[in-house]
Amino acid sequence: MGATTARRSGCRFGIYLDEELCAELGRLIRETEPKARSRVIQEALRLYIAESLWREVSGHVVGSLSVLYDHEVGGVDALLTDVQHEYTDIVISALHVHLDPRTCLLVIAIRGPSDRVREFVENLKKVDGVLMVRPIVVLATPTETSKEVGEG
Repeated sequence: MGATTARRSGCRFGIYLDEELCAELGRLIRETEPKARSRVIQEALRLYIAESLWREVSGHVVGSLSVLYDHEVGGVDALLTDVQHEYTDIVISALHVHLDPRTCLLVIAIRGPSDRVREFVENLKKVDGVLMVRPIVVLATPTETSKEVGEG
């Protein structure tokens, strides 16, 4: 007799992937773990929810902000430093990386109230010379909403 598995409740739905995305997903599944498409999609959805939830709710968050910028734009380094100094209550540390003769990456570790982090992100985006701001931020303490979506 085979092993029995507990049946969990959930929902099923279909999704459309273009040919290129489907091929890349297939390649990754063959080369890495997990080996099931549904598990990969579940993991991707959990990550998407965790990364998005902080934007919608109030709470304490932790994470990093990756800021890609053109240091040839006059004063950009000083302006980015000034903005960070306005948010010393949430900025833990910063790392500066030279990517090429013109482009730099600033990685800022943050911790604090989500509304304050959202404000910080928006002010970083306003600096002339900033090409992209990519927050990787999650709630530091799970909310009832995050528990409902599978985190607890």
